[in-house]
Amino acid sequence: MHDEKIDLATEVTSKLIEIYQTGNLAELQNFHKHIFSGNAMMHFPEFSEKTAQEDSYLQNELLKLEKQLQVAKNKHTYKVFTEYENPLTFIDELKEYYHDRIFKLKKRTRKASMFDLY
Repeated sequence: MHDEKIDLATEVTSKLIEIYQTGNLAELQNFHKHIFSGNAMMHFPEFSEKTAQEDSYLQNELLKLEKQLQVAKNKHTYKVFTEYENPLTFIDELKEYYHDRIFKLKKRTRKASMFDLY
């Protein structure tokens, strides 16, 4: 139990340092309110309407995570992992794509160097 509290305190301290380094005063104030409301050292706080209204820090964190999740889901690599039957076939696609790009670049640079000779 003591080790668990030490881990939670370390996590809270790390988050506090991260917020401080970003220089976001509003987020720092929300996190401060979150800590002093007694919720910072709890893994899964009880949900109530009052807690939801008072703890805007967690609401902001939830919004950030939802945005990050949406960005991650819009990336092509997510689609490769979820839609490809064998995601390793994507490597072959990348090889083919870059082989074609390199070929075109070589062709373009040869044309440019031929004009430099004249």
